[in-house]
Amino acid sequence: MGCGWLGLELAKTFISNGVSVRGSTSRKEKLPLLEGMGIDPFIFRTQEGLSEVAKAHIQQADVLVLNIPPGRKSPERQKAYREAMHELAKFSSSLSQLHILFVSSTGVYRALTGQADEKTVLNSQTPYQSLLIESESLFQSQNHTVLRLAGLIGGQRHPIYMLQGKTDQGMGNAPVNLIHREDAIGLIKSVIEQEAWGEILLGVAKEKPLKKVFYPVMALKFGLTPPSYQDDEGSTYLQLDNTYTRTRLNYSFRQDDPYLMPVEARD
Repeated sequence: MGCGWLGLELAKTFISNGVSVRGSTSRKEKLPLLEGMGIDPFIFRTQEGLSEVAKAHIQQADVLVLNIPPGRKSPERQKAYREAMHELAKFSSSLSQLHILFVSSTGVYRALTGQADEKTVLNSQTPYQSLLIESESLFQSQNHTVLRLAGLIGGQRHPIYMLQGKTDQGMGNAPVNLIHREDAIGLIKSVIEQEAWGEILLGVAKEKPLKKVFYPVMALKFGLTPPSYQDDEGSTYLQLDNTYTRTRLNYSFRQDDPYLMPVEARD
């Protein structure tokens, strides 16, 4: 569920491998596009809950990749998301054949410093974090799998486009935690193919350059104005380690160095 920037490419991969795909969108005008790609499309909007059509699609599925992020700033959107996730978890609990892969975010670690991994005990400082952690728990308690993805890049998506030209940015000595879309899809496929259910997994590239070094380099690469950072020497930041995920799935990342991750320049 969720045929956006990641979900659409994931669906294409499955279809190219001969897998039947049902896919949701929140926009009615997108239905013909999905159908033309070979996806059996339906509408799902968190603010409207599960329709009978959505339920019928879910009932006929063997695996549900749930890839719908909550809103970061809107309390109304977050409330609707919470209610929708509870409704979905309750409905799916009666479907013994269904496995769910809940695509979460490394945003769940944001309140932490020091080293963290798949087994780290979480705590929340924001409503967004709390909502993510609560949603993870809903599906984890039913022996489904949670996949926490770091900052996603690929295609024409790269954080430098939001950071270009900004001055006096904080957290310059914080490591950059990224994952390329190619590896996000690779991890999702590996979970499904290996039936790695009941797991908490973490998707992040091995190399983690400092923000104050990485983003100015990327700005110059794309012909943009480099951002600048404040001096924060001595600060302690989060270090993510996904050794468990790599071992559990026996997965070798295709794009483990953010400097080398392929990204298309924007016009």
